[in-house]
Amino acid sequence: MDYLCAIKTHGRRQLELNLQYPLIKDQAKACFHLDCYLFSPYQLAITGSRYGIKGFFNDLRSYTRYTVPIIPLDKLVDPACDLSPLTRIYKILSKSNMASELNEKTVLYELRVLTNVYHEQLIDIRQLLQQKLEQTKDAEYASIYLQSSLDEIDRFLAKFRALHQEFLDSRVSNMLRESLQWADESISLHTEKLQYHMHQFLTARPAMDPCRSRLEQRLGQEQQYRMQRGYETIIDPDNEKGNELFVYRAGILKKWSEGCLYLSRLPSSIAAHIAQIMMGAAAGIAMAFAVFATIFASRLFVAESLPWVILIVLGYIAKDRIKDLLRSALITMIPSLMADQIENLIDPALDKKVGSSRSRARFCRPDQIPELVTRLRDIRANVFKSIIPPEDILHYHKSIRFDSGKIRNYHKRLESLTEIIRLKMDYWFANMDDPANQLSCLRNGAITSVLANRVYHVNMIICLSDCNKSKRRQSLFRYRLILTRDGILRVEPLESFPTIK
Repeated sequence: MDYLCAIKTHGRRQLELNLQYPLIKDQAKACFHLDCYLFSPYQLAITGSRYGIKGFFNDLRSYTRYTVPIIPLDKLVDPACDLSPLTRIYKILSKSNMASELNEKTVLYELRVLTNVYHEQLIDIRQLLQQKLEQTKDAEYASIYLQSSLDEIDRFLAKFRALHQEFLDSRVSNMLRESLQWADESISLHTEKLQYHMHQFLTARPAMDPCRSRLEQRLGQEQQYRMQRGYETIIDPDNEKGNELFVYRAGILKKWSEGCLYLSRLPSSIAAHIAQIMMGAAAGIAMAFAVFATIFASRLFVAESLPWVILIVLGYIAKDRIKDLLRSALITMIPSLMADQIENLIDPALDKKVGSSRSRARFCRPDQIPELVTRLRDIRANVFKSIIPPEDILHYHKSIRFDSGKIRNYHKRLESLTEIIRLKMDYWFANMDDPANQLSCLRNGAITSVLANRVYHVNMIICLSDCNKSKRRQSLFRYRLILTRDGILRVEPLESFPTIK
C-alpha cells in the first residue's frame, strides 16, 4: 500500500491536506517526511518579516489518526470474520460467563470502531454507484447494485440492533448500554443520510425511477426508528430549536465515534531540556570569562588596588553581558537544530506513546529549494520570470515516526495512519484587492458588462519521502490554489513527476 496525498478546502478560508501513511507488515518502525513548498505572489506579503514562523504555526492545525479499516458490510455480519467489530462484541458477550465481568473498555472501543467502519462503507457504496452511472450509464447494473446494497444494509442493521437484547444482561453496565444507544443513533443517521443523498442523485436520472421509488419507501424509516427509541435527532420543519439540536447532536455523535481513532498530541520536553542545557552552558562560559579576568587582574596589579578593582568590575559586567548574549543566541538556535514543534503521539486505547512528529517552517529564496522542486515549479517556463518580482516561498517540513510493530500488535485491523493538516489562510487574504472586476465586451452588437473574479494563484508542491528503506523513495504532487479576497475558490491538481527512487 502506497502513501496517499489529497488536498481540499475546509470551508472557504481553510486549506486541508490529507496524507495516508501505510503500516508495513514485518516492519517494527516507520518514518516518513513531508516537505510542502508554498509559492505565493509578492503582493500577499507572505514573508518572514510580515507573516513570520510564529504566525504560520498559529494558523496551522495538525491531527493524526488511525485510518478506518476497510471491512465490507457482508463481512461485518459474518461470524467467521474475526476483524469485524460486531463479531468481536458478540464473542465477548458469549464467551463470558455470568460470574465474570465484561471488558467494558474493549466493548466501548469496538462499538466506536464499528460506527466508523459502517460510515466508511456507506460512503464507498454511494461513490461506487455514482461512478458507475457516470461512466457506464448502465441503469440495470446500478439498479441491481443499489438493491444489493440496501439488502446488505438491512442485514447489518438487523444484526446490530439485536445487540439491544444482548445488552440487557445484568453484567452490562449502564455506561455500555448508553454507548450502544449512541452507536445506534449515529448508525441510523449515517443510514438516513446515505438514502437522501442517493435519492437526490437519482432524481435527475429518469431511467432510475424504479430505484428512486424504492428509496422513497425507506426515507422515513430511520427517523421513525429514532423517535421510537427516544433519540434526540429528529428533524421537524416547524421546530427551529429542535433542528438546531439535531445539528448539535449529530456533531457530538461524530466526535464521539471518531475520537477512538485520533492520537493525542503532547508537546515533547526535549526542547525544554536542551534549552536548560544551553542556558547552563551560557552561564558556565560567562563565569569562566569572569574567573580568567580575575586571574589576569591579580597577575597585573596588586590585589585590592584601584586598577585591580576596576578590572574585576569590568570583568563581571562583561560576564553578565556574555551570559545574556549567549543565552539569546543559543535559544534561537534550538529550532534550527531540532524543530519548531516536537510532539509525542499517544495511542488513546493503549495510553502509550506510539510515535512522534517534528515540524519546522522556513522562508526561502529560490536558490535554497531543491533542484527537483525548482524544475517542477518551472515545468511551464515563463520567459519573463527574471524581470518580474519573485515569489515568496514558504517551506514547511514535517517528519513523522511511529512504532508500527506496537500499533499492529494491538490494532490488527489497521493498515495505515492518516495525517490531517489544516491551514487557516485569513492572513493570506488580507492584502488582496476587491474580489470582483467589472469587464466589458461586445456581443451581438451590444456592449455587455461581465463580472469576473480577481484571483491570485498560490502554487503548492508537496514531496513525500519514504525513509523506511535504504533507497529513499519520493513522490511529488503539484497543486494550484485559486484565491480571492472572499476565500478559496478551488484547488486544481497539476501535472507532476512520477515517483522517484
